[in-house]
Amino acid sequence: MNRSTRLIFLLLSFLAIAWHSSSAGGVLKVEGKNTVVVPVAVEVRTDVRDQIATTVLRATFTNRTGASAKMAYLFPMGLNAAVTQFRWLQNGVWTGAALVGKPQDTAAASGGGNVAADTTLRNYLGGSPFIFPFSEPLPRDSTITVELTYMELLRYSSRQIAYPLPLNWGSYGKGKGVYVSFLMNITTAKKLVAIGSTTHPDLKTEFSEHTASAAFETRLNADASNLLVAYEVAQDNIDLTLLSAKPDSTDGYFIMLAEPNPRAANNEIISKAFTFVIDISGSMGGEKLVQAKEAARYCIQHLNAQDQFNIIPFNEQPTTFRSDPIPATAENIAQGLEFIKGLRARGGTNIQDALLLALGQQMSPNTAKVIIFLTDGIAPVDQQKIQHANNQGVRIHVFGIGRDVDKTMLTQLAANHDGVSDFLDNDSVSNRIGAFYQKIKDPLLQNISVSFTHGDVYDLYPLALPDLYVGEQLVVVGRYRDPGESVAHLHGRSVLGQEDLAYNVTFVGDGNGELFVPKIWAKHRMDALLVLMAGVKENSNEWKEYRGEIIRLSLKYGILSPYSSFAQTENPPADTTGTGGGNGGGNNGGGNNGGGTSSVLPDDAQRSDAGLHISISPHPITTSAQISFTLPELPPGASVRIELLDLAGQVVATLALDESPAAGPHTVVWDATANGAYLPSGTYLLRFTIGEEIQTRLVIVQR
Repeated sequence: MNRSTRLIFLLLSFLAIAWHSSSAGGVLKVEGKNTVVVPVAVEVRTDVRDQIATTVLRATFTNRTGASAKMAYLFPMGLNAAVTQFRWLQNGVWTGAALVGKPQDTAAASGGGNVAADTTLRNYLGGSPFIFPFSEPLPRDSTITVELTYMELLRYSSRQIAYPLPLNWGSYGKGKGVYVSFLMNITTAKKLVAIGSTTHPDLKTEFSEHTASAAFETRLNADASNLLVAYEVAQDNIDLTLLSAKPDSTDGYFIMLAEPNPRAANNEIISKAFTFVIDISGSMGGEKLVQAKEAARYCIQHLNAQDQFNIIPFNEQPTTFRSDPIPATAENIAQGLEFIKGLRARGGTNIQDALLLALGQQMSPNTAKVIIFLTDGIAPVDQQKIQHANNQGVRIHVFGIGRDVDKTMLTQLAANHDGVSDFLDNDSVSNRIGAFYQKIKDPLLQNISVSFTHGDVYDLYPLALPDLYVGEQLVVVGRYRDPGESVAHLHGRSVLGQEDLAYNVTFVGDGNGELFVPKIWAKHRMDALLVLMAGVKENSNEWKEYRGEIIRLSLKYGILSPYSSFAQTENPPADTTGTGGGNGGGNNGGGNNGGGTSSVLPDDAQRSDAGLHISISPHPITTSAQISFTLPELPPGASVRIELLDLAGQVVATLALDESPAAGPHTVVWDATANGAYLPSGTYLLRFTIGEEIQTRLVIVQR
């Protein structure tokens, strides 16, 4: 496959799974009515630096509704994007918005009480829209220009990086032409190989070894294609890139990007033991089961020759296609497909026994063990029992169908077993699971951990590192205290056994580094907290603390979250490409909805271990770890207690410490056990109780 053909194939693959109908400029929605106004002109300027895109979008609207009307601006934001600034121009004056600690006004996106209109608008906006209701009406025939700035880490796949921009207004833009101007500039440390677009062949592109540009200017109709620009970089073996920034008077931030050689040979790929656990209870009847069976068929038909598989359907009781995973031969696959064909929906739901049966299978220690679990039901589950049953390092990926699933339970289930959780509409099951399976079908490195020889690194996210797959990218963000040269070690298991891959990196020591890095770190941290929130009871103390920390991060770093929103200010906001909010947000809304600082997971000057300087090595913890920390001067009679809690708040271990420890450095060696037995893999809270003060730190146990 030549270079241009490969790029076209990539673009078509992205288009097949990534788009819903949406608009580059967003729309204005009239308050309380079904009326939607599309822009007359959209100007987009995007700057891409080493895979991080900052987009500034200006959309101009004219109120042709025939009357003055209060309106809200709605934009279908992607899940990976983070809004950093919003302002608007009216009568020659810019007005700015600042972040405040309360959720967006979703009522502003209502279709005016009409069910069909509500459905159309909801489908148009997707799952994470940006919503801003204007406080003053827009006069008849007057014009307003909105400016939205957002950042995102662009998707990587097999040496290619793609930038998406929705350019389709769907039914809202019928018969209307929109002037669109687009300019993208790219700077990358890696050597550029190609750039192009199959969606817009009129896109003008130029590129050299490390820079590129893409542009077009045209008038688009409502049926215009969404834009996808992709560029390809040179790569061999496993590449590692580290981007860092250290703003004045704070610890530094970094993003580490690791990608394997996309041309890895078959003998480098770890074989899989793949089990599809599928709910066939009565509530799965109809389209749900049809979609689930299609997803299972797709996954089994795309197994590698060296893989194994099994199918475990369940209702009140689980049954099995085979007692243990069997080789993915043509004959076995044909029998598996016939077994799936005969599945029928009936009876109740017994999630726990189905998972225990799947975890009890005999599987080779040299395989990547994966469960894809699909259910639409609600059933009691003993999370601790399932964790203890998972003694083979099985990844459990959970897909919930419908509106009535127990999201808290399923999210915690996936998090406890280093998996992902996703909640699907009936019509997206097979497509979403098929796309997910393509990402995980070729594992190269398992049970990954990261360490650095220098830098005093902490607060790494994601909390549990995923495996590394062919064509995919490992993204790790974190903080560091000490700038300078360091060696990044990527530890994991390959087909050759345990590997330690070393890379020379540099943590910068000044504020002239990549200024977008702190915001990307904060976005990943908030995403991790959202997963933790989904694993505890809503409105519990833990839930409120996580929410309060998300709000604080949102205001401090100037990025939108599900629990914050933009509100009108007197002056236009300043540039927010740096670390702080930059828009006055840090002083607004801190007391709303649990905002302000929190005792759970604060960062830099306010983080819980700022005085303790906690260091855990190795981390994630496998069998034992050294936990080092520095105690401050304690008041007379004050005690120190160190405990480990699960995410349900239960104390599972207490770490020994001198009865009256002195101020200064201390080290505790912990063997990762509770009551004499090794703790199962998962995320835990390390809690320090110092006198009357409680300080916490997240830790990962990985078997």
